Amino acid sequence: MKRINLISLITLLFFSCSKNKEEVSPDLKGGTEYTVTFKIDWNSKDFPKDFPSNAHFSKLIGWSHDSDQTLFKTGTQASAGIKNMSETGSTSPLNTELKELIEGKKGFNYFIGSGLGTGTGEIVLKVEVTEEFPSVTLATMVAPSPDWYIAVVNINLLENNLFVSEKRMGNQHKKSMQRTRSHVFL
Repeated sequence: MKRINLISLITLLFFSCSKNKEEVSPDLKGGTEYTVTFKIDWNSKDFPKDFPSNAHFSKLIGWSHDSDQTLFKTGTQASAGIKNMSETGSTSPLNTELKELIEGKKGFNYFIGSGLGTGTGEIVLKVEVTEEFPSVTLATMVAPSPDWYIAVVNINLLENNLFVSEKRMGNQHKKSMQRTRSHVFL
């Protein structure tokens, strides 16, 4: 398969999250819940050269953790779970690795969302963060590919000791931070 310029592909990823509740939830140990929207726009019009006929993305998988976690950090050795997710799109054994990290008190919760059967669309899921574990990392396999994935890594939702209402990351023209009641976008 021919190479795709992943830097260009990543610019088509737009990640946003919004807080579902105004107050901190006692059920979440001083935390809150967010709705995350992972928007992807990988299409043949913008990428006409070598665009695959069966572009799609695996299930979105990730976790809430403290800001010191390095599971998906650039320059580190990929775990068996990350390797399998990036090669096959499977959430296993990555989900087991995340469970073990959480059991070892290195994270709060892990999340598995849906996949995307085409190169364009949205994956939406709920994530929970706490004051102790305010950061989110999420990844999905880029398919068809031999071992590519895109991810948002270590997005901190706690700023100045307060949970942000909304956070957005993506293309320069889409970057923004806004305070709203219903959504935070990463």
